[in-house]
Amino acid sequence: MALAAEVLAAAVQILLGSPAGLLLLLTGLVQGAGAEAVFAATGWRNYRLPVLMAAGAGAAVFSFAYTWVRFDYGALEPAILVVMFTLRLASGALLGGLLGHLIVQALYKTGTLAGLGIDRDRQAPLD
Repeated sequence: MALAAEVLAAAVQILLGSPAGLLLLLTGLVQGAGAEAVFAATGWRNYRLPVLMAAGAGAAVFSFAYTWVRFDYGALEPAILVVMFTLRLASGALLGGLLGHLIVQALYKTGTLAGLGIDRDRQAPLD
């Protein structure tokens, strides 16, 4: 699902006129693959906050590796790379993991998710 969500987000950015154009689809695939790698490690059975934050960080790691090659990050100063990587990890974990979790929790409280698969998964006993 993370892969599909990232590609869809990239497609929307393209439709909204991003100057990056179709390369955004590749970026979406890379970011989605990073998140899916974390979910795969849990057997797609654990969607608790630490895993969600790790998935956001995973998307950041994969994205950083891709942009390292694409934009020749090796030519940058090591201190700049450390700051870039740290900020990307933090934003992936906080925006992709924590913020997403908080939004879903708020939706649970409204009843908007009642009866959907995500709500049934939340109510199911853990293995």
